[in-house]
Amino acid sequence: MKKKIFILLLLLLCVGCRSNYSIKIDKDGKIETSAYLTESKEFFDGYAHSSTGRVISFILEPYLDKLNSNNYEVNNSLGNENSGVIIKKTFNDWDSYIKDDILYSQFTDNIDYKKNGSIVKLKIKGKLSSDAQNQSKIPVKEGNIIIELPFKVKSNNADKVSGNTYLWNLESGVDKEIVLEYDVNKLNKSFKIPGIVIFLIIVISILIILFLVYNKISVDRKKANNI
Repeated sequence: MKKKIFILLLLLLCVGCRSNYSIKIDKDGKIETSAYLTESKEFFDGYAHSSTGRVISFILEPYLDKLNSNNYEVNNSLGNENSGVIIKKTFNDWDSYIKDDILYSQFTDNIDYKKNGSIVKLKIKGKLSSDAQNQSKIPVKEGNIIIELPFKVKSNNADKVSGNTYLWNLESGVDKEIVLEYDVNKLNKSFKIPGIVIFLIIVISILIILFLVYNKISVDRKKANNI
């Protein structure tokens, strides 16, 4: 029942919208999912007598209690070109996520999760639908599935990789095979130097250079005085 209510909510909000569906895995195996669903400025301009935020709030209002009772965090996202809603929830592990999440079925046809020792193999069949008559799917024209994790990835077929983030592009009506294999016993050792450290290195380097220059000038003056 809750899935039907949720789908109805998104059908009201999206008329061929764009989506980003994110899965963030932490080092303890917890999974945070978020769906970022947006519509264009033109869509909201159709409600000339109401602000964008008011339109989103009006659409969400009948369903907030249901979403909140199922521990979903719901926030408006307002922008110059696109605006919409971000819906989040955290799960304890893959099993609870696959069993209880009401988001992933809107962006995928299947999630196959297998664990052998410390090796986790994910196979996801990503699929979007822009058919507004299909009430089992959000009508989405295009979007992304994004997986972020701290573990060492053994293999993947992502369209784009940036650090610990893997992204796959989705198009309506086109099946997308998503493959990701990682080792939960090995953290990815990608290391980013904090900005403050870089700043301190620059400052110290300048001070050293100034000291060397000053020292050389002092030595040159002493030599000149001795002549």
